[in-house]
Amino acid sequence: MKKLIQILAVLSSATQVFAFTPHINKGRIEEISVARACAEMKIPEAELKELNKNCFLYLDSTLYFPPTEIAAEEKVPEIYKQTFEETTEVLYRVFIATKDEYAASTGKNYYNSFQKIYYVNGGSKGNLIFADYYHGDVDLKINSDSPYVIQRNLMPIIKNNKVAGIMYYGMETHSSYAHTDEYESILDLKSDHHTHRAVVFWSDDFSKIDLAGGNAKSDIHIECSKPLIDENDVFRYTIQNAFDKNPATSYVEDTEDDLMYVSLGLSYKTVNGKTERIENKKIAIINGYAQNNDLYLKNNRVKEISGNTYSNGELLFEDDDTLFLADSTLKYQIFDWAPSQSFSVQKIYKGSAFNDTCIAELDFFNEKMKWVFGGVE
Repeated sequence: MKKLIQILAVLSSATQVFAFTPHINKGRIEEISVARACAEMKIPEAELKELNKNCFLYLDSTLYFPPTEIAAEEKVPEIYKQTFEETTEVLYRVFIATKDEYAASTGKNYYNSFQKIYYVNGGSKGNLIFADYYHGDVDLKINSDSPYVIQRNLMPIIKNNKVAGIMYYGMETHSSYAHTDEYESILDLKSDHHTHRAVVFWSDDFSKIDLAGGNAKSDIHIECSKPLIDENDVFRYTIQNAFDKNPATSYVEDTEDDLMYVSLGLSYKTVNGKTERIENKKIAIINGYAQNNDLYLKNNRVKEISGNTYSNGELLFEDDDTLFLADSTLKYQIFDWAPSQSFSVQKIYKGSAFNDTCIAELDFFNEKMKWVFGGVE
């Protein structure tokens, strides 16, 4: 069994719904009242409390809102105002408790946590840019024996002192069962599925962008290996850490062989609205858990990567080109890397205490966007 990585506390949260601090990678948060949030965002209370079942369906297979989930009106929404040093733009995170409509008969007597995020710039009205489950143990099919666990969040991408992009990221877990008469135990039929993905949207003005209903086309689609899960904060080691420009956080795998892959489907939206695929020329990596040298050495680091291409966890294209990363450095290592949009870890430097492989930062360079996430800059 893999051991949990040891780190200094970055941000913690409790497991109970609404007894937690939301996970953020940037800025600071302040809990505020419903009345204050409505006044600052210039929206009515009914709109703020609306469940928004036409949610933002950009990740995985949940193509519709769970049919039996309803707002728990006995619970007051909790609201957190997120501000940043680099910009006056603000995000408002609204957490609404939901529950199973038929809890009395199904026994699902618990609350889920649905998050809405509004963007405000100056005196603009709050614009809804995210609506999905922060944590949802939900049934996508009524009376199904295969519930889905959905855990999703949003990270702003700040470049040149403004919110230039937003990253949706998260995980989806469910079980499926084979149809056959030949089995000795129900466990023989069970297959567990786990996906970990992210999408990025770029915009010059998030006060006007319309992302409702999953109709917008994302600019970047990221797929990667299963992350290590901290039960107190499920987003502590997930993929957004590799793009947050903070070497003190890391993307950490949870695979059987301690290896990992990252597939970056990158496109560039031109002025006329047409989407043009672009090719990266360089890759930049801060290796390991780079919060400090002690943690760096205790955990696995990447030694060798290849340009293998994956989709849904399956190898689509094998690339013989490899790169070798130096060890014992907490700085960016920059390599020519063309034209692959993906990489997979082939070999690792073993940690002295833990067997978790970590990547602190990733960035890619192309001629149109330069360093895509701005970390190297």
